[in-house]
Amino acid sequence: MGKRPDWFRVYGPPVKDRVSSGIDIWTKSVKYPVVDKWYDLNNQGQPYHSDRGEGCDFFHVGFTRGAGGTAIWDKGKPYISQPYAAYRILKNTESEVVFELLFEPWNVDGYWVSEKKVISMAMGSNFFKVTSTFYADKKRPLTVGLGIAYASKPQIAADKKRGMLAIWESYLPDNGELGTVVLTKPSHITGFKSFEKQEFMLINVQPGTPITYFVGAGWTKSPDFKSQKEWVDYVHNQIGNLRF
Repeated sequence: MGKRPDWFRVYGPPVKDRVSSGIDIWTKSVKYPVVDKWYDLNNQGQPYHSDRGEGCDFFHVGFTRGAGGTAIWDKGKPYISQPYAAYRILKNTESEVVFELLFEPWNVDGYWVSEKKVISMAMGSNFFKVTSTFYADKKRPLTVGLGIAYASKPQIAADKKRGMLAIWESYLPDNGELGTVVLTKPSHITGFKSFEKQEFMLINVQPGTPITYFVGAGWTKSPDFKSQKEWVDYVHNQIGNLRF
């Protein structure tokens, strides 16, 4: 499986100048969109890593899975893709954006895996939906890790009954406290593992069959959550409303 899968023909040449395949979290404390504005300010020498009253990007991803990035778990460690090779926008309105990312095949200890990921984001929600389909040159099921990275001293909650992996971490004094969470069907979960400042929820995946999960984040410098308890209560209340 060294060549590209057939579905790459739809998207044209690969995207260049890519740096990470993890999922980043940008915190904000306002209700209006900020990404385009922050990019413009960044180009003018005002980095979006500093909070100027609307929020900022302080969640370091690097080559980790960030918040909800995927990996193939094999022989006790994660095997990660390169950053996405191609994309297309499926929906782009004032209330919702849906886009698709394609990842070129990567080697997992002797076999090849590729991924198609669809991400749906709705304005005003603290969660976004991810549907990933993995392809492999072997028939047996894959173990996929849904990862969350952390900086130093996280509080970790791994709850198979709720289908939840959650992390709460302090970035005080400048950047408040941050909660991150991954949620999926409890029946899909096979366990939880740690690897190099990352926590992983492991799920059983059949190649070619889509899997759905949700990623969420809550920030104490936003008007929505002032404490860990408020964030955890919100997550628990939302679980029943999610459709996998």
